[in-house]
Amino acid sequence: MSETARMVALAAGLMTANRAQGHRSLIHICGHVCWTRTMAAAARDSASGRAVWIGGEAAPEFEGRPARHAYQELGQEARLVVFDAQEGFDPDAFGAVAGVVQGGGLLLLLTPEAPDWLRLPDTQQQRIAIEGVDAAALTKRYLRRLISVLSDSPEIVRVRPGAIPAPPAVASTSSPAWKLGPTDDQRQAVRAIGRVARGRARRPLVITADRGRGKSSALGMAAAELLRGGATRIVVTGPRRQAVDAVYRHAGVGTDALPFVPPADLLEYGPAADLLLVDEAAGIPLAVLTRLLQRYPRAVFSSTVHGYEGTGRGFALRFRDILARNATAWDALELTEPIRWRQGDPLERLVNQLLLLDADTVAVADRDQIGIRWLDRDALARDERLLRQVFGLLVQAHYRTRPFDLLNLLDGPGLAVAVAEQGKAVVGALLASEEGGLSETLSQAIWRGQRRPHGHLLAQSLSAHVGIAGAATARAGRVMRIAVHPLQQRRGIGTRLLDAFHDRARRRQMDIIGSSFGIEPALLRFWYRNGYAPVHVGVRRDPASAAHAGLVVQGISDAGHALSLEALRRYRRSLPVWARDYLRELEPEAFWPLLAPREFVPVPAERCWEEGMAFAFADRSMEASLAALEQLAWFSVPGLVARGESVSGREPVLIRLLQGNDWSQCVKRLGLSGRGEAVRALRAACRLLFDASAPQSARISRGQP
Repeated sequence: MSETARMVALAAGLMTANRAQGHRSLIHICGHVCWTRTMAAAARDSASGRAVWIGGEAAPEFEGRPARHAYQELGQEARLVVFDAQEGFDPDAFGAVAGVVQGGGLLLLLTPEAPDWLRLPDTQQQRIAIEGVDAAALTKRYLRRLISVLSDSPEIVRVRPGAIPAPPAVASTSSPAWKLGPTDDQRQAVRAIGRVARGRARRPLVITADRGRGKSSALGMAAAELLRGGATRIVVTGPRRQAVDAVYRHAGVGTDALPFVPPADLLEYGPAADLLLVDEAAGIPLAVLTRLLQRYPRAVFSSTVHGYEGTGRGFALRFRDILARNATAWDALELTEPIRWRQGDPLERLVNQLLLLDADTVAVADRDQIGIRWLDRDALARDERLLRQVFGLLVQAHYRTRPFDLLNLLDGPGLAVAVAEQGKAVVGALLASEEGGLSETLSQAIWRGQRRPHGHLLAQSLSAHVGIAGAATARAGRVMRIAVHPLQQRRGIGTRLLDAFHDRARRRQMDIIGSSFGIEPALLRFWYRNGYAPVHVGVRRDPASAAHAGLVVQGISDAGHALSLEALRRYRRSLPVWARDYLRELEPEAFWPLLAPREFVPVPAERCWEEGMAFAFADRSMEASLAALEQLAWFSVPGLVARGESVSGREPVLIRLLQGNDWSQCVKRLGLSGRGEAVRALRAACRLLFDASAPQSARISRGQP
């Protein structure tokens, strides 16, 4: 029998066995490119239904898709999927398409033989290479681990030239073959969503499930049922439009009847809705979810617990407190029964192991002994227990962790990993990169906007965005991720990790350290407490997080201190301009922390205080006092914020004086009845502000003691 015929028989036999059990199999086809693709094409003769080819050059009988577009398969279904990794293994793409395979189906992985795989160029290495580091020189720790898992797993069917296994023997059985269909869990979810839509307000529902349990399908089925029953205002949101395809497929309607609105747009100008459906909620920052919860009285939040879209376990833990503060009551529902395959599916276990999709934080005891150490990444790649803990903690802490981040963790150039440990339990982790040290020529080209070399985010931002021409020549260290176990937070562990990072930067003779992240008030306060200063705010809001990116720095060497001081000067000069431009609509709670650094704020002249007091405590018009009021606001508010005093009641000062909104916008944002009420609100806010910050001479001039 020819190898092609043996491959056809093997695929047919596995599919027959899988259909009876409702399970799926992985066939690992190793060898030369042409041979592996021939074997994969032969398997198509055994599979009825949809067949998809991801990566490489697809055989004619398959629907082909580049690996970079694999996310478009999220929520789709296929009987046979070929994942062509001959030119590189893309973890994100593999994670996206593994869940596409239906029960009874096959996933075929095409790779070179192990020695060649480690030797040949890998396109994925190019994704993590940075300026000054040749991709060919990068480590292949991730690939070695991948090969080890593939070699050791007893659940993988291995096919090599001259070694194609015989098809499995299928026992005769009288029980019916497993069939794809709605589960009891899904039907329960549809009923629960209906109760939210028709019941009392402020009683949200949180649905969690592992991937493949049909939670998105349940949202779609519930939406269809409600729309048929007369509901007309249901809105869907999620991290991105493609992530909610399954909702629309099962709703049977388009975005005209069931509009999709990105989270940031919902907060800015979102429509009213009888019901808000938030899919893949773990991919949206908690600050945004909190505001959605406050804005929409009837909402359903669903999230994957372990899967391509991120972690829902950490989301559920952190979201619980928010629900308690903002909802009258709330319900939780976990879907456990798979929709596309049967419980105990071997492919699901294997994919979770390969990509660490099921990595989680571990239970910790309440002990005080916590040690900090820097890890050897070679040892980390070999220590599966430690690797799962570190990656699980990083996943839990960040709403956008992807399978690709494991590749970067193990092989990213210039990366260093620190952990905080309680015994053998990892309770904190910090991932940092070494950047900068670029040539003067390249640094100037970055400053002029002519070059954007890969990597070196902190060094490039100081040059391109802050505007310091030679900044990219400085040696910089950037905190990429910092995470603390949710049960061990507020114990100073994050600060201890940053202290270790600072000491390492000093030993390695760096000039400046910093971080870039989506701005949230609590995060900014954390960085301020640890000696970092803000130096830039990004122009655009992130579509999912609705947050602007922020950059904070701290000097290490003398040159680094001078660099950070100049960056802070520029920040103070630029913030009033940004406030009236792209930060004009930024919410007060997000804007106040940006004002904390008070350095370089000019002290107002006595004349300014006189004019400001005349508006606040008498009847002088705002327009006649505008210049003085603006100067006083930029002087006084940062002082309050820096001292940690309450800024409650000062919102009109921010919206009218700092952000420069006109009276109509003030009325709209403050929820007032008209201009007269807005003027009175501004006077009251100025009185509060000047009572806390006016000098004694200004108080005496208006008769205050």
